[in-house]
Amino acid sequence: MSGDISEPSDTTPRPESPETLDGWRRRALESERMLAESAALLREYEVLRALDEVIENTEDIPGLLDGVLLKLRELFKTDRAYLLQEQENDRSFFLIPYESFDPKYPGASTRGKRVPRDPERRGLLPILFDADGPVVMEELPPFRHTELKRSFQVQSEIVMALRPRTGGPWVLGMHQCSHPRVWQDEELRLFAIAARRINHVLGMRLIFDELKRSEIKQATAQSMARVGYWEVNATSGMLLWSSELFAMHGLSGRSGKITHDEAVELVHPDDRAYTILDAETIQGKALPISLEYRILRPDGEIRHMNSRFTYRKDEAGNIGDFFGVTQDVTERRQRELDEKRLRQRLAEAQEYGKAGVWDWDPKDG
Repeated sequence: MSGDISEPSDTTPRPESPETLDGWRRRALESERMLAESAALLREYEVLRALDEVIENTEDIPGLLDGVLLKLRELFKTDRAYLLQEQENDRSFFLIPYESFDPKYPGASTRGKRVPRDPERRGLLPILFDADGPVVMEELPPFRHTELKRSFQVQSEIVMALRPRTGGPWVLGMHQCSHPRVWQDEELRLFAIAARRINHVLGMRLIFDELKRSEIKQATAQSMARVGYWEVNATSGMLLWSSELFAMHGLSGRSGKITHDEAVELVHPDDRAYTILDAETIQGKALPISLEYRILRPDGEIRHMNSRFTYRKDEAGNIGDFFGVTQDVTERRQRELDEKRLRQRLAEAQEYGKAGVWDWDPKDG
């Protein structure tokens, strides 16, 4: 047999240098850190998204607060969630206007929503309002065992003060009645995030509630809640915007009339056709009608808007005047985009980690 014969190649893995092993370890630790951070952010987004689903689909304050308390119970698997107010005219009682509870552990609504403030808890509110976040009642010796807790079968309790932009302070709390519970740091963090979201929305809704009773506060309320009002007169075709709606579109200092062409020009070019509805389309939709679209400000900034509106009908049954509310939802949409990117990042981190982690000691092989 003729021909060149080559030496067989050695495919035996050779030991890597300590520097390479250190690099692998660093990569493994970085992967673990990325996974932990991504998982924590993802849990945060999931809590906020669950609350926002309730918030976006509820108009009135009682329905909103009942809904978010029920959602809190579901998210944190607790037996009772409640909102508490101190009675200004009678400080011997607490008012608990909103709560959600497991039927096995009835709440204050079965007692007229007023519960006596036992002597042990008279110093509680200052502690809550001085705290930056949630307070675990079992960690405060004076409040571990009180008559109120025994009365409501509370074995573990977590509370946090709310300070809406209007009105007096509130307290948000959750009870575990079925068994003693040790609140984990991650649960405290997520509860604080949920409480701050509820605080913001509660304040905004209370502002609108006051707005209904006092038109004097309209401009301030719109600015605080980042909401603008508009209306269209069916007879003249005149379009009127509130000053806050102009400001949201990058046109601060204006209020009152705006032409239809001007308003359309401020809508993002890709969304203009979507926002222009004819009478037949409008009449076929349930009220209030909701549209979400982007605007393009004069300075080039793109913002996301959600507009909800309704209309009157004239005596002949034709569509008459329009009335609408527009809210800037850019931050919410950005959070949803961040969540999408985070999920992708988490998937990449998990894929990255599939290679596994191993160790080799060059001294003993």
